[in-house]
Amino acid sequence: MIKNLPQNLIRSIESGKAMLFTGAGFSDGCENFKGSTPPRAKELAHKIADLGKFTKDDDLTYVADRYLRQNTERSPLISFLKDSFTIRSTKAAHNAIAALPWMRCYTTNYDNSIEIAGQAIGKRYETAFVGIPPSEYSKKDLVVHINGSISELTEKTLETTFKLTDSSYNSPEGFLRSPWFHNFKNDVGRCSAIIFIGYSLYDIDIKRIVANCDGLDAYFITRKDIPQKEEYTFSCYGEVIKCEVAGFGELVSCIKASTEDGSLTALAECAYLQTNVQVRDIDLERLFIFGKINDDLVESSVVGSEKWNYLFRRTCLSDVENNISRNNVVITSDLGNGKTAFLKELAPYLLSKSHSVYMIDDQYGDIIADVDILVRRGKHFILLIDDYYRDQNLMRYLAENFSVHDLTVVATSRTTSHHKEIANLKNWGFQYVQYSLDCLDEFEMDGVISLADSMGHWGELAGMPPREKKNWIKYKNDSSLAYFLLSLFDSEDIKNRIENNLRSIITTRGVKDVIFAIAILKVANIPATASMISEVSGNDFIYKSTLRNDYNFQSLFSFDKRGAIITSSVFAAYLLKSQFSSNEIKDRFLNIAEEFNAKSSYSRDHELLFKHVLKFSSLERILKDKAKITTMASYYEDLKRRVSWLKNDPHYWLQYGMAHLVYANFDKAKTLFATAYSLAEAKSGYHTDQIDTQQARLLLKEYILSANSNDDFDRFENAHRLLVGLEDDRYKFKQIDLYRNVIEVHYANLSKPKKAKMRHFCSAILKSSPVASSFSYLEQDFIDRVMVRLREVFDQHIIKGNQT
Repeated sequence: MIKNLPQNLIRSIESGKAMLFTGAGFSDGCENFKGSTPPRAKELAHKIADLGKFTKDDDLTYVADRYLRQNTERSPLISFLKDSFTIRSTKAAHNAIAALPWMRCYTTNYDNSIEIAGQAIGKRYETAFVGIPPSEYSKKDLVVHINGSISELTEKTLETTFKLTDSSYNSPEGFLRSPWFHNFKNDVGRCSAIIFIGYSLYDIDIKRIVANCDGLDAYFITRKDIPQKEEYTFSCYGEVIKCEVAGFGELVSCIKASTEDGSLTALAECAYLQTNVQVRDIDLERLFIFGKINDDLVESSVVGSEKWNYLFRRTCLSDVENNISRNNVVITSDLGNGKTAFLKELAPYLLSKSHSVYMIDDQYGDIIADVDILVRRGKHFILLIDDYYRDQNLMRYLAENFSVHDLTVVATSRTTSHHKEIANLKNWGFQYVQYSLDCLDEFEMDGVISLADSMGHWGELAGMPPREKKNWIKYKNDSSLAYFLLSLFDSEDIKNRIENNLRSIITTRGVKDVIFAIAILKVANIPATASMISEVSGNDFIYKSTLRNDYNFQSLFSFDKRGAIITSSVFAAYLLKSQFSSNEIKDRFLNIAEEFNAKSSYSRDHELLFKHVLKFSSLERILKDKAKITTMASYYEDLKRRVSWLKNDPHYWLQYGMAHLVYANFDKAKTLFATAYSLAEAKSGYHTDQIDTQQARLLLKEYILSANSNDDFDRFENAHRLLVGLEDDRYKFKQIDLYRNVIEVHYANLSKPKKAKMRHFCSAILKSSPVASSFSYLEQDFIDRVMVRLREVFDQHIIKGNQT
């Protein structure tokens, strides 16, 4: 038993879930290269004033600014700072604290006392600089220097990331405007305790986050003679422990990690929940409407003694299990078609087949280190990764270092995201088979119909026989689960239920901002962590227990310690479209683009959200139909003013042109595509494939609507030349699908030479039979369907037309 320390604090440290935050007081007793302790702010200000030969003042930023204005030669100050804050030796207390298994260490100190203390006991801490993105560092034994580190001090960093002067505090490279602040908020959400040592809690942003994070244990290690006022301030945020650095080091010296070396921190082993819960109507409504998945019911549905009618069984479950000994697996689906639910269903199914299964429990933990631990244990396991696109480094590491004899990866991705990664996966040597969830097969439709019957969803269609219901899903909803779910929201009963939940909370501006943030993050396929919700909403409501405990809010969203859980992207899109006006959505997109563009560097989540709001399809999907044309046009007009560098970006002008093309504003689209081409030509190595694709679409649509079959034939001819020069993919064949309309509208009216040309163009495409190993199942299926449809029209209008 360790006396005088709270048991919760001890357990947090032992489990590796405690975060260390040090201030100047932590370095007391350390020896610098001057043979003394690193100076505190007041003492440092006096010494810099002496160095500059002007009157002393206690204000460090004033003194540092004045010194730099009056002295163009920076080297004396840099030399003085390095001697003062480069640590030569530490005390036993520092070493004992450094030896603990901290989840992460943050410090406001310039000195390297934690790193040196680690060296003294054989532990290598890595120094993280705020000016370098978090992705460049490992996730283990990291010390993040909020105000800059003495080891990075140069003439350039002296006025940017090294926080000494007013200009450095206002620098865009500072902590609060960097991805590190986002990481800090994530870490606060992940840890079970945060221990402040020698820190005055002066920073208002740090103070606010700690205060608003319910359930977080905060401890302040202070000197014994702390002033009463300071002790009271600390007590408002956590527990005060007056034992000083030396006393705390002595108290924790016997704390060890609670498990053996090799314990997992980011991955969790899947296990049977061993429940057999009966499904209720409310469970189905929560699943289908709000996307809330009950893990107990999933397990009972898949492997329970009674197969409850909860999740319909996906046909490819058994195929995936049959493949995992030979291949990795990638599961793709478009928005709302069930890839996350599939992984939930897959885990107990694989367990029932005696496989060892792991899922990512902490996206921001050291996943790679955990994988290494499991591989060293020598037992084959299956790693389930939801949205692999978010962590390319992990996928590359897995591909380049392990075979399916070591582990099998089952990864999901949005279809469009996976398409972008196909070349990378191939280059890394990641061998896989792919399954798509976008089209329900006959067996799956039976499952959906059964669930809809249980919910009483059909309304006036309830009397239809099963075959007609199946045809309704197949032809009215394109065999898509997402489209079927969208039909739920056309029900007045469902609309009223959602409105009743929203009515009491949506009127509060801050809460409405939070709802928008949660929904847009889900639609953008980005985890709705508390930190991201806070940044997108512009407030800290998400940290407040009053909001999380609100019954109506809980009815819409689930929560864990990291943030909000909203499984249904269809429901998220519905919230955006139903609760926010088109102008409101446009303005919020513009604000996100402007704010995230101003950041000095991105986290992966920042980058994905920034790209999301720039895309035409992202905004078009959630706008109300009546306002789409004017809103889309004004959005791109305003966007180039908010993010000025876009004016020189070909892709921006392409997106702007697409916004006009989709609403048949052909002349405007043509001008914008011409701008995109011109800027692309000025950029070395820029590929115009995407512009060519949309230019071809423009020409085809113009020709379809033309009244002059012969005079405007060159539009079809030019479009064909563009398309045959592109690689075979779904985007190319989406345009070729328009050939059917061209043939139906114009072929009969063409002159003989032009009929021959059209016949030759279409015949060449039909004979090409594009098949490539890099195609996904969905991509090949789409291309095959385009070819079948084109063949039908070709035979009917061209072959038979020639015969008559």
